[in-house]
Amino acid sequence: MRVSTPEQAFSAVAAYGDARRFWIPVYPLNVLPVGAGLCDLLESICIVTLLAVYPAQPAAVAWLSTICTMSKMGFLGVSALLILVGLVAAAAKAFSRVSAKAW
Repeated sequence: MRVSTPEQAFSAVAAYGDARRFWIPVYPLNVLPVGAGLCDLLESICIVTLLAVYPAQPAAVAWLSTICTMSKMGFLGVSALLILVGLVAAAAKAFSRVSAKAW
């Protein structure tokens, strides 16, 4: 683990310059986990609402909770699949580099 002083950290941040200091590239597939998080938040709000109005049985809130749960699982499934595809692609790229050096 690398340990640095605050002065070293500040100089490293200053080396990025103003143009790149706060720039983080956002690709459409990078925000899939955010969708899962939002669906999880909405699902939790629906469950708390159902618990708060317990004697009543609001079907719309129950259906919304179910839709949020299915959407969350969909986002998580696609995210996990994309991670798996990325790992396989990285392994294939590394394997092709190793096999190319062997020839």
